[in-house]
Amino acid sequence: MNRTIKLAAVLLALLLTVGCAANNKLAAEYVLNYGGAHPTHEDSPIFTVDNVTPYEDLITKTVDIHAFAEQFAPSGDKCINDVQEQFGIECLRETDAGALYSVHKVAQGGLLYVFYNNYERQQDTKFANSSIRRWFYEQKRLSFADIDDLMKPSAPLTAAARVLGMEQIMLNVHKATPNRWLHEEYGLETQHYLEDGIFEANYRMEDGEFVLYRYTLYEDFDLYQIGASRHEPYDAHILEMDWVK
Repeated sequence: MNRTIKLAAVLLALLLTVGCAANNKLAAEYVLNYGGAHPTHEDSPIFTVDNVTPYEDLITKTVDIHAFAEQFAPSGDKCINDVQEQFGIECLRETDAGALYSVHKVAQGGLLYVFYNNYERQQDTKFANSSIRRWFYEQKRLSFADIDDLMKPSAPLTAAARVLGMEQIMLNVHKATPNRWLHEEYGLETQHYLEDGIFEANYRMEDGEFVLYRYTLYEDFDLYQIGASRHEPYDAHILEMDWVK
């Protein structure tokens, strides 16, 4: 019996080591790009929506998540033109509810979803210059139940980062410009696109380590715009065929 227990413990340790090593590959040093204007309308490409073809059949290249985060972690006034110019958009969707988003395969595994504002006044430009509303990097299709154990009060961010890629990406962003990314009230925020809603976790520094102090799950997938003076409803449900496998 003791040999069986020891063997099980060794196997568990190996599995945890492999899992941690996989996400440790997301640790990187960033140089963030806070400047640069997007192309003017005269230089803008025409964007084509395809809601029928699976993303696997549309996407031919991958995006390096570190290169993307360096350019778009501070998305600011950046728009769909910038994404097209720097990384290309091969899969663009527009839902019946009005969500406009692109899907990208990520070199490190998983999918990147970039949501854009989709106002009626922009329709005559074929979405050119539509500003970025939010983006999510998801390695697996998860629900809140899958990460519940990682979201206990005072749980360390480093533990969540072993499972959730976006936690490590935001750690990279924070280390690049630590004073710029720590909100006085909300601390360091990470965001996830889950099966049962848009999930936000907030971490604050305690004894030299980021720990969880609150989280919010937006079950209606209403994607508010960060920094906007007023809220315009945005139903961010993606098409069923676009879930990360």
